[in-house]
Amino acid sequence: MLHPYKRNNNKLRLFHFLTILSLCIITSQYNAFAKVTKGDNDDDKKNNKKGKQRKTKGKGYDLPPESALRVGVKYRPDECLRKSKSGDVLKVHYVGTLYKNGKQFDSSRKREEPFQFTLGQNQVIKGWEHGLQNMCINETRKLVIPSEMAYGTVGTPLDVGANATLAYVVELLDIL
Repeated sequence: MLHPYKRNNNKLRLFHFLTILSLCIITSQYNAFAKVTKGDNDDDKKNNKKGKQRKTKGKGYDLPPESALRVGVKYRPDECLRKSKSGDVLKVHYVGTLYKNGKQFDSSRKREEPFQFTLGQNQVIKGWEHGLQNMCINETRKLVIPSEMAYGTVGTPLDVGANATLAYVVELLDIL
């Protein structure tokens, strides 16, 4: 009787091949991720005299204006009795930052006063109109809003320049 590894076992060879291939793919994806998140590019070294990594909250760039809205759920309650829809008056707390550098430009929390508006009535930027639909009370979302759905080529007096990508963390306090 032949040793199991000396047999002409195509299934075993295929299994070994696929295992090695999977490990190669995982390793290459990890290495690509590590390069992106490490932040040790030439610009960081030029801007930091000591040569250490600069810690920034932002991504270092704005998204193209025509990019899609990005909606992430940071917290969703276990029970959702009512979801937001057009025509609802929403009461929210939010913190707005510039996507490229993490600089805060507006915050209802800092003012200690929630913000109220009617969803679907163009009282807020398009990114909010779309990104806050179907939200539960006490839910928190992170919105990354390209300039085309924010303040466009104009910007605002709140330190938001032209074509700026915005990041908001929004908590829905109540639907009135």
